[in-house]
Amino acid sequence: FLSEYVYQQLIGFKTSDSSKTSVHLCSYPIADKALQDQSLEAAVSRLQQIVLLGRKQREDHKISLRTPLTRLTVIHKDKELLEGVRQLESYIKKELNVKQVNYDQNERNYITWVAKPNFPVLGKRLGKRMRSIQQFIQQLSSAELEEFLEKGTMVLDEETFNLDEVHVFRQAKEGSSVVSDKLISIEQDLELTPELKNEGVAREIVHRIQRARKELDFRVTDRISVTYQATPKMSSIVDQFREYIGSEVLAVDFTIGGETSFRFELNEESFEFGLEQVST
Repeated sequence: FLSEYVYQQLIGFKTSDSSKTSVHLCSYPIADKALQDQSLEAAVSRLQQIVLLGRKQREDHKISLRTPLTRLTVIHKDKELLEGVRQLESYIKKELNVKQVNYDQNERNYITWVAKPNFPVLGKRLGKRMRSIQQFIQQLSSAELEEFLEKGTMVLDEETFNLDEVHVFRQAKEGSSVVSDKLISIEQDLELTPELKNEGVAREIVHRIQRARKELDFRVTDRISVTYQATPKMSSIVDQFREYIGSEVLAVDFTIGGETSFRFELNEESFEFGLEQVST
């Protein structure tokens, strides 16, 4: 019913009488393949993988997404792919809250390649030879696996294998902060300076005030006045990021003291605040 309603509203804008009387009498549109941008699709796919890898690594190290990181490096040997990802850099910065994104084609500085046989497929085909072939696969060098990835096939012990039968994975070099999946690798600088931590707290304050605005049914355009009480460290962070916090929550002023209705604690520091609409 929704599709029919939308269709009926839209055909009123048609200048010809060729429109069908119902959306259910129309043929499915035929995609124009000339309009497809394969490189953009590949870049967006890699962007999604980068974001997933970055978020997972943050979770593993218990670093909130609201705490900014200094740097992220995208690692892939394909220069064209990296250029495609570069066009989407603003999304990486926003989704992973990083200040700088670098790109590096030198994969060998960060990762090694490892291979594992696809047992359900190869077990049926090789039978008793599976164990010996598995040893061959595990002994393959990174250079040999890179060649296998480029060609799509390889010969081991007079048997030919393809990428569906032998899966190749990226593995971070020991001691590095690189994370990978089958298709791309990233390295995030996970060192948190006091400045980065304070900025993360400021973002948390913004988040809490925005939630309070919503609870109070303020309009998105309403200007507000904030009264607050906080521990000394929290107060210094408000002073340091007063302009940023104010622009994000539309606060015209911050006043210490006064009535407070909301409270939260973070890293043994507390922040209490109240909000009032300001007439304009």
